[in-house]
Amino acid sequence: MQQYQAGEAARQEAARLGLTAQQQQEAARQAQEQFQQQAYQINLGAQETAARLGLAGLQSDQAQRAQQLESARLLGGFGAQQQAMDMERLLAQQASGQIGRELTQRGLDIGYEDFLRQQAFPREQLGFLSNILQGLPIAPGSTAATYGIQPSTTQQLLGTGIAGVGLYNALGRGFGG
Repeated sequence: MQQYQAGEAARQEAARLGLTAQQQQEAARQAQEQFQQQAYQINLGAQETAARLGLAGLQSDQAQRAQQLESARLLGGFGAQQQAMDMERLLAQQASGQIGRELTQRGLDIGYEDFLRQQAFPREQLGFLSNILQGLPIAPGSTAATYGIQPSTTQQLLGTGIAGVGLYNALGRGFGG
């Protein structure tokens, strides 16, 4: 519509200037072509601007998605890290509880040993007095209280074996050498 109006305006201007009908037609055609060319350039510029804006929007969207992906990756790492720290805390609590139970058990063991000594005391006194009356050498009862970790059966057997080897070496050198 604007193209037609531009052509009409050019024709009227040509008529006013006193040009022939053919010249008026040519002026109108040139005005329409010029208008079409300008409209095409404006349209092309608008399309280029829209394409640039679309590309900028796409790049912005890609950057935002990359940021979201990085955030999700970091949060995933935080979850695993939190779980590892929770496990370390639980293991430390377990070790602490085990130490507390061992200390409590040692106290109970000492109390039980003391109870057994107190229970055996009258019999030991009777044996002691009986030995005095019979004139036997006095061998008071002995008690042994151990604290700490007791050696296992394997450790005791290994210690006995090492002592036996040492005794064998000592006796073998004493007789042979």
